Amino acid sequence: MTDSITKCDILNALNALHAAQQAHDVDAMIAAYATNGFVRLAELRKYFEQLIARDAFRTRTVDMTACETFVHRDTALVKPVIYHTRKGARCFSFHLARQADDAWRIIDNNRSQLPVEQRYSDALVANAGKVVGTRGMLWIRRLDVP
Repeated sequence: MTDSITKCDILNALNALHAAQQAHDVDAMIAAYATNGFVRLAELRKYFEQLIARDAFRTRTVDMTACETFVHRDTALVKPVIYHTRKGARCFSFHLARQADDAWRIIDNNRSQLPVEQRYSDALVANAGKVVGTRGMLWIRRLDVP
């Protein structure tokens, strides 16, 4: 399978999740997730049902135009997926795995910073340390001791 077809399949899996959310089809939403992932499906069902009760999916739009898809063998990372909600923009990354039936399913999703958000000032990054992840910095200090 070519890289572009694989990436298309991955984005189609996310689009199927978003269509199921829009249609309030909880079973189809759950089907988008792998049974062997980090997401607990029973808790996810309750979470989706709560969002449906609040009508959260109908007022939300999904922006995947800036998505980058990274594929390594049978796993993939897609980010950023930006959700525009009543409470503002929310950004997520999705980890997917190719299942035995050759379908891509979500194994984990994480809230992340928006592409325009910057957690550290330029001066801090330039003079102090190395940014590690979205919430950490690494400082290396040399001590002049014997």
